[in-house]
Amino acid sequence: MFQDDGNEKKHLYVKRSPKIIIEKLINDVLHSKDNAELPSDIINRLHQLETSSIKYNVIELVHMTKTLQTMVKRQGSKVVLPKYMERAFLLLLEEMLMSIQNPTQIQQRLPKVRDENVLYSVREYNIGVERTVILVDNDILFLNKTASLLTEAGFKVLKSNRGKQALKLITESQPDCIIFGLNLIDINIEAFLKDLHERVNTLFVPIVVIGHENEKDLIDKIKFNINDSILKPLVIDDLFVKMMRLLDHVSRMKKQVHIDELTGVYSRKFIMEKLEYYYCNDKEKDYPHALAILDLDYFKDVNDKYGHQIGDKVLVEFAQFINSKIRSTDIFARYGGEEFILLLPRTKTIHAWKKINALQKEFKEKNIDIGDDSIKQTFSGGIVSNKDVRTDHPVEVLNLADIALYAAKNSGRNRVLIYDPMMRLKKEQYKILIVDDDRFTRNILLDGLKDEQWSLFEATNGLEAIEIAKEQIPNIILLDGLMPEMNGYETLEEIRKNIRFKQTAVIMLTGNHSEENIARALEAGADDYITKPFSLVELKARINRSLVRH
Repeated sequence: MFQDDGNEKKHLYVKRSPKIIIEKLINDVLHSKDNAELPSDIINRLHQLETSSIKYNVIELVHMTKTLQTMVKRQGSKVVLPKYMERAFLLLLEEMLMSIQNPTQIQQRLPKVRDENVLYSVREYNIGVERTVILVDNDILFLNKTASLLTEAGFKVLKSNRGKQALKLITESQPDCIIFGLNLIDINIEAFLKDLHERVNTLFVPIVVIGHENEKDLIDKIKFNINDSILKPLVIDDLFVKMMRLLDHVSRMKKQVHIDELTGVYSRKFIMEKLEYYYCNDKEKDYPHALAILDLDYFKDVNDKYGHQIGDKVLVEFAQFINSKIRSTDIFARYGGEEFILLLPRTKTIHAWKKINALQKEFKEKNIDIGDDSIKQTFSGGIVSNKDVRTDHPVEVLNLADIALYAAKNSGRNRVLIYDPMMRLKKEQYKILIVDDDRFTRNILLDGLKDEQWSLFEATNGLEAIEIAKEQIPNIILLDGLMPEMNGYETLEEIRKNIRFKQTAVIMLTGNHSEENIARALEAGADDYITKPFSLVELKARINRSLVRH
């Protein structure tokens, strides 16, 4: 790095000029006042040091000087060094002095670029997509240099030299990848990983550890809590390769779990996770978040007249239309059938209404090609904000948006309404039939629902359920999927064959979370499903939603 390459001027510069400037900077900091005020020309001196180091191609000094410049702050006419940065500032100046005499040690700590083409490839990979990386390492020199290379490759980098601050960044930013060193000065690695996994539990976030050769045993100890590891001295090309592999894998997993196969928009599972985040996260729940449920009008008539293939085309056209008109921060998902959810984070209700109302007017003029002909389609919507209701439970908010949706349906369709408490359900004596062969589950449901104005009935198997249903014509059937003799799916098929139950909503209760069983329930004619163990708050909200629809 600083070896005599035949250029006498460079040699003299390295041996004399930086040493004098650095020693004076150290002296300035050590003799600064209690308020950490520094000489007003210190920023100019740092800039001159950077400029001259660039001139003589002393790359490591250039990088270290840039790092020093980020630590000092202007406050009016004063220049200050925050007290919490003073130790790091002095350490870095001391390292600069050492680097002049012993450049090898510094070189080994900095990440290396072996092949510039790898960096260019990664930059192309990131074009048009913002991927956020959290980078954590207590070595400030390494941290800043690595962050600089990641930024050059097209990543948005949030960095920290402290574990606790990094955990806060992770909560606030929902990163695409997390990279951290093992020596975190304010938290031990086990506690950091435990807290980290609690924060990214529902997200697919690759975790990469960077360590030294002598830390292999520790890396091996935590290998089940991370996705990959890499050793220092770091070759950035190798890190890029690992990141690309992990990010591609995550992308495929997200598509499988989070994307609706037909329409290509987000799935029900994904939107429910996002509702939980925006309505329950301490950072986000103080903001207004608008939620809209959108439902295609008379969609059953489309399927009956043109067939399900055309119906699917209409769903795809609608999903693509809405998805192309919303902000990148908005989240659009298919909730089920012809029903979709649009979440508009940090948006007031009236602004959401204006946006969706404009979309509604534009969509009704759109021609949807169906071979030699075309059709027009409209949709209705219901909107609610967490700031307009006394609840932050996602399912209850969803329930209120649904009430507004069906008020729009009952008002003639092809319109969007904002939820109003006057839209609440009329007080009626609804009938609910609970079907489950497990006595303990039936008792929980009977006890949990008894305070509502509902008439409750129970059945222990499918055959008994059908007989009671014929006699009572319930508004809602809560149906367990796994029962002896006639299981819940077979029971549901029999119920759907009887026209007397046309207005009866069926909510499947299932202990199996698999997409296959859920799809089986919906295909058999279930209106909704809820997995065990379930929340009574969520179940009541689902029941209310079904009562509104039917």
